[in-house]
Amino acid sequence: MATIRNRNGRWFAEVRKHGTKPVRRTFETKALAKKWAVSTEAAMENGSWLDASEQRTTLISPLIRRYVEKVDGIRPMAKSKKATLLATAREFEGVSIHDMSPEMLFEYGQRRRLNVSAHTLNQEMTYLAQVIDLARTIWKVPVPENTVRGTKEVMSQLGVVGSSEKRNRRLLPGELSLLLKASGDHWIGPMIEVAVYTAMRQGEIHRMVWEEINFEDSTILIRNRKHPTQKQGNDMVIPMFKSAREVLLREYNRSKRVGGLWEVERSESISDRFALVRKKAGLVDLRFHDLRHEATSRLFDAGLSIPQVAAVTGHTTWKQLERYTKLKLNEALTGVDI
Repeated sequence: MATIRNRNGRWFAEVRKHGTKPVRRTFETKALAKKWAVSTEAAMENGSWLDASEQRTTLISPLIRRYVEKVDGIRPMAKSKKATLLATAREFEGVSIHDMSPEMLFEYGQRRRLNVSAHTLNQEMTYLAQVIDLARTIWKVPVPENTVRGTKEVMSQLGVVGSSEKRNRRLLPGELSLLLKASGDHWIGPMIEVAVYTAMRQGEIHRMVWEEINFEDSTILIRNRKHPTQKQGNDMVIPMFKSAREVLLREYNRSKRVGGLWEVERSESISDRFALVRKKAGLVDLRFHDLRHEATSRLFDAGLSIPQVAAVTGHTTWKQLERYTKLKLNEALTGVDI
């Protein structure tokens, strides 16, 4: 049976079962202690409980790297997810499955929050939980439970992890001109315009090639567009509006007209350069991704319906676009007196 007691502000849990050594853990919260005790008792009952000595030989970092190698070979992994997992592997270097207790994970999360947002930490924890799931079910690694998932639930309740905040930043009158002026002849200028006139994401703009731009039909082919489940083969053709066509024709006439549009090696360089341009233009609280929000809002301002906007932006569910229509309604009602 399980015993849970408070000791100087921390929660001590002990599980005893005939024929098995007593197991003890200390936690930051009572909820974590109870969850661990229940799962431990269940594991002892069904025979899946493993002695700590068996778990100490299994290190987390090698499991993460094996996960990246195997999964990426089966289903190509997004660069951002791969980079996050490898960074997490470095964080947990030398740590065993046994050592990865809810208490340790909670403390790790608190340290990470000093440098990253609740959303970023939530992503990191989700990816780590996926590694443990695969290790337990496919590779039969001696892990009685996925501690990460249970800990993440409690961290969510306490606000340590959470979803991303929806930004509503739009360009104010004159700000686009200030950005373009501050850009000068740098490649970031036309990229800013393309973002505002197409609603394409930073990575999509970075991957653009002339062979996928059709001036005759006024369309742009976007390869492998972001999708919640499909990582490959999610190609999409979007309309090339007049403003975007003018920008792309201008760039086409002064380019090699083959291959990539931009001589930019890394997609991350776009947001880095944009930050410099934004500062030079004297603007505040503006990110490159906000330009996609601006473009989406402009489509609604032009009178397009949710399905029509989704055909441009690539949103997979109309629910994701509802907030734009609400924003437009709120703006329309500003100053109305009933």
